[in-house]
Amino acid sequence: MARAEEPGANIGRCRVIELQPNLYGETIYNLHRDDNNRLNPEGTGWIVRGFFNLTHNPDSVMVLREDKDDPSTETRIALPAGAQLIVDTQRLYHAVWHQGDEPRYCLITSWESGPALGAYIERYHGVGRVDSYTMSDAAIAQGEALAAEKRAARAAALAARGLDPTFGDGTMRAAERDDGMGEGMGMGEAEVLSEA
Repeated sequence: MARAEEPGANIGRCRVIELQPNLYGETIYNLHRDDNNRLNPEGTGWIVRGFFNLTHNPDSVMVLREDKDDPSTETRIALPAGAQLIVDTQRLYHAVWHQGDEPRYCLITSWESGPALGAYIERYHGVGRVDSYTMSDAAIAQGEALAAEKRAARAAALAARGLDPTFGDGTMRAAERDDGMGEGMGMGEAEVLSEA
């Protein structure tokens, strides 16, 4: 908890997650944005998420995209032990590609943006951009093909059950269409997004 409290910013949710190894295409399929700010009281700061990698996974990467379906907007950030990222997860699509044969562990903390968090980032010499983890065009295309195949199968399965095929697709379109309450999704519950 001390690491989450260190910036001195207001804390929302704080948890340690475990991620099993996965394929790049599965990561692309799992890209999502978080619904962090819809219910914020007026006048409060924007919620961002901090990711602190607890295990040494130098070949695993946080995948960030401006546009979920456009690989040219992608940045891949390596995750060695101690890597820390602070990401606007409501703006950027994100998921982790975890290469390896052991689970990966990460502390995820939701912080309220503002002067305290800004000072924390400055104190640790935060940067706005890093070089992207290198991948071949062929590996990216293979991942895109797997993600497209998984999306099509999922949409078909939902449609066959009479459900909205956009529910849970990571875009929040179904929730936005229903004023965030999830009615009309066929399940009567808010859209649930996967962990990074």
